[in-house]
This record gives sequence, structure tokens and C-alpha cells, in this order.
Amino acid sequence: MNKDKGLDDITELAEQAKVVAAATGRDEADVLADLLDDGIANNSHRGEEKDLITQLREAAELITTVQSINAEVSENTVLNGGENKTEVLVETTLDGDIVDRAIASVHRKAENIKKIAIILIPVFLLLTGGSMEAFGMTNWFGSDDESSNGDEYHIEYGGCIEMSADNYDSQASWDDGSCYWDSGGNTGGGGGPPCDSAWTYDDYSYTQDSNIYIEFNFFDTQDCDIEMAGHFQIYLYQNGNYYNEGYIGDVNFVNFITDFVSFTDLEGGNYDFSIEFHPIECEDEDCDHGSKYTSPHRPNFYIEEDCMASPSYDNLMLIANSDDLTIEVDFQDTNNCGVDIQIMISTYLNKGYQDTVDYDEIQEYWISESGITSIKIENYIGLKDLEDGDWEIEFRFKTINTNTTDYEDCCQISNEVVIDEIEDIVYGCTDLSADNYNELATDDDDSCTYPPPEICEINLFNIQIGTNETHASVGFDLDCGYESNDLEGYNVTIQFLVYDINSTNSSTPYITYEVCVHYIQGWVSDNNYLTLTDFVSNNTTHYDFYWYAIWTDGYGEQQMMEQKWLNREMNS
Repeated sequence: MNKDKGLDDITELAEQAKVVAAATGRDEADVLADLLDDGIANNSHRGEEKDLITQLREAAELITTVQSINAEVSENTVLNGGENKTEVLVETTLDGDIVDRAIASVHRKAENIKKIAIILIPVFLLLTGGSMEAFGMTNWFGSDDESSNGDEYHIEYGGCIEMSADNYDSQASWDDGSCYWDSGGNTGGGGGPPCDSAWTYDDYSYTQDSNIYIEFNFFDTQDCDIEMAGHFQIYLYQNGNYYNEGYIGDVNFVNFITDFVSFTDLEGGNYDFSIEFHPIECEDEDCDHGSKYTSPHRPNFYIEEDCMASPSYDNLMLIANSDDLTIEVDFQDTNNCGVDIQIMISTYLNKGYQDTVDYDEIQEYWISESGITSIKIENYIGLKDLEDGDWEIEFRFKTINTNTTDYEDCCQISNEVVIDEIEDIVYGCTDLSADNYNELATDDDDSCTYPPPEICEINLFNIQIGTNETHASVGFDLDCGYESNDLEGYNVTIQFLVYDINSTNSSTPYITYEVCVHYIQGWVSDNNYLTLTDFVSNNTTHYDFYWYAIWTDGYGEQQMMEQKWLNREMNS
């Protein structure tokens, strides 16, 4: 080894140690030993790595000399690359991970981050050779605190920026996922963000006959995963007054529940109802009701009154036709309900009982809900081929197929008629203009037939369909004939149906339909409409639509028209 060269090296290291010692306040001999170890002032000669607290403490000691180091470095031509330049390399004993954790700790715990940032910045300048950007810092700080050279410093760092979190940091520039709440699990070791439940109802209730079926969903629109326990109370009102109530008890669920209750055999009237959920809140085996949740829906349903038919008759008339008896009578229902009846007749000859034509031997009759229903009873055994004498009958009837108990009315004695070998009556058509005029007929039996009147043909002048997101409407103009006329028209039944696509030939029924009847006469502009509402479900956008017109023409034959719109897109 060249001794002169070795001496030069030691001399150079000694000069470096002197500068570093002056800059850092370290002992010159300690710095020289450090440089002799690996040529770098990094405390590598001291053996084991120091703990974080010791390293931070030593880093803090550098703060008081940073400004003077900066000045000396800027003024020393040797350190700034002049002749006989001496390289001085100062490194920290803090490795990258330790620096990162130390900075994060300062960010979270500092009460006045601006002041601490001003203290730390010179240290970082020293440790990084002046590259503040390596730690995400700029030279703009945005406060009245300034460094000695007049520059302002600003630290940008990540933290919790969610104001509802327990560790919200108003100085953080971006969210680093560290937010936590005491209420549950989330990143950062704490709980998840608070969730405000919003409980509401969907109602699917409907009525059938005299029953109301209440079906509903109760759910949290925010899905906060809160377990609920309690019971539902359903209150039914008739014509605005309390009528009945239902109870669904001991329910437990999270976020969502579907339930139902029914009210059957209801009286006629207008009904509505309300639903309440009563949560049960327990603590230390002590349970009590919480705040109730009331449905916003008050659906209205109408239950028809049971119609109590009250039939009666008048103008009971017994007529003798040769050797037969005919009974004519007029019925009406005073309550306008309409009802089926059966009739029983007992015959008397010269005041003596002869025979009975029982209920099941005579056809049933329908008494119309309005107006007079005239009935003629004849050609039954017991009323035919009778012997001569004075005849009268005892008349009775009973109701059948009613919603209430059947009623029987008895008895009225008819007028008296005589059968005495009189000439037989011949019934037939007595109208000379009829096709079937019977010149032998003595009494008209309403059997006359006539040439059919001139008839017109039903035609579809125009038809249009329109749809939106939830409704479909069809407008149509049906005419009788193709020009103005006074011909007799027809009652035409109109049907408008909607199906799922390609389901008309399967077992799947239609979704819904509407039906109406129009009397179509003449060639006139008379647009009519049918609308299907609220049938769209499951985000389905295409459906099959069918429209039919059905009637019986002047020849007694049934006719039909069909229009269809397949794979029709809604809102088009």
C-alpha cells in the first residue's frame, strides 16, 4: 500500500469529518470513525439499528443545525463543486418504511400540522438532499407561518375525509381508506359508516267476491342489515268506521319481509285499511314497543251488497183451450235483483182436487231484475186432455239459487174456466204477409216468420294502437255498410287482450283484458277506445296484443274480426 496515498485518504476523510461534525453537532472523532467504516456518514459503525424513538429523537436534533448547514453548503466552494471538491454524503438511519410510518403518525396525531410541517421540512431537506417532492411536499403552505428564507411550505397527504367518521381529518387532501366508526366493521380497524334505515311498504292487496286479501312487502330502502322483530297490526275500516283488525305476530327479519292477512265474508260497503309494524326492543330481558311504522297506502275496495230478491206476481189468468188449460201470469222483482223461480200447480174440477204439476215438472223461469216478466205455462201433463167441467187451479212458486234462503209463496186460486166440448183451437201464424201463414189457424201463436230484412256488413274503417311505459290503448271505428244507410245494425262485442310474447297458444293465460259492447249502425264516424293499464312487470318491454270484434249477423251467423300486434314494444 502506498503510505502517501493512505495518508492522503485519511487526511481527506478527516476534513470531511470536520465539516460534517460542524454541520451536525456530532463529535468529530465519531464522524471520522463513521466515514472510515464505509465512506458514508450513516452511523454504520455503531452496530445494531436503533429503535424508532431513538432515531426520531436524533433526527430532531438535526433541526437546530439545518439552516446553518444549508448556508455553509451554499457558501463553501469545496462542497459546491469548486476546485479540490470534497463530497459530503449525509444519510439518515431511518429506512423507507420507518419514515413512512413516522410521517403517517405525525399526520394523524398533530394538533397543529402546519407548525410541525415547518419543523419537519428542513429535516426532510437534509435527509433527501433537498428533494421535498419525494415526500409529496410543495413550497406552498397557505398560512402565515414562513421559513427563514420567506418560502411557504404545504404538505399534501392522505387521511379520512368522511366527516361522519370518528377519525375525520380536516387537513387531509384525499381519502386513504382509514376511516372508522364505532358502530361496525370497516377499513381502518373501526366500524362501517352509519346507515339510516328508511322503512316503507309495497301493497299488493286485492278483493275477490266478498273477501279482501291484504298482501304487502315491508322493507328498508337503505339495506342497513338491521334485524327487526315485532308484529304487524292491520286495521280494516268500513265506510270510514273501524270494522275489524288482523294480527301477524312474532316476525323476525333483516331488510325485507313479505306477509299477508285476509278478511272474508264481508258485508257490502266501501272498505279501506292501514298496516302498522310494531317493533319489539329488548334490553336485559326487558322488552317494550318501539316506534311504529305505518303504511302510506290506504287502498279502497268495494264489496257489493247481497241483493235480497223480492218477487211477486199479478194478473194470474187461467185460459181453457179446447181440452187443455193454459196459465198466464206477470212477475216482477220489487228489489230489482233478478231471481230464478219454479212453479207448482194443483188443478181442481168442480171444486174437487184432481192433480198436481210439481216444481220439478215445470221449467225454471228467470225473473228479470227490472220490469215485468210475463210467463205462459201450458202443454204439461195434468193440464192437457181434461174432461168437461168447471176448472180452476191453485198457484204457488218458490225462489231458487239465491244468496239467501229460498222463499216459497203459497197459494192463490185462479179464475174458473169451463171445458165443454168446445171446438179445438188451432194455433199457427195468422199473418198473411208471413212466409208461414196458416190459413187453418184460429189463434196466432207468434210463430210467423218473415223474409229477412236487408242487412249491412260490419267493416273496420280504422284502428290504431298506442303504448307508453305502463298502458296500451286501442282506438277503432266500426261501421255498418260502406256508405250512409238506414239499415239495422248489430251489437258488437269488442275485446282487447295482452299476452306475454308467444304465449297465446300455450297454457299461459292472458295478462289482462278489457271488453265492451257497441251497437254499430250505419256509416258514421264514431271512434271508440279500450285501454289496458298497469300490466307491465319484471322490466319486460315487449308484448303481444290482440283485438277482436264479434257479432251475430242478420242470418244468425256469428262473425269475427281479429287484429294483432305481436312483439310490440312499449312506449312506441
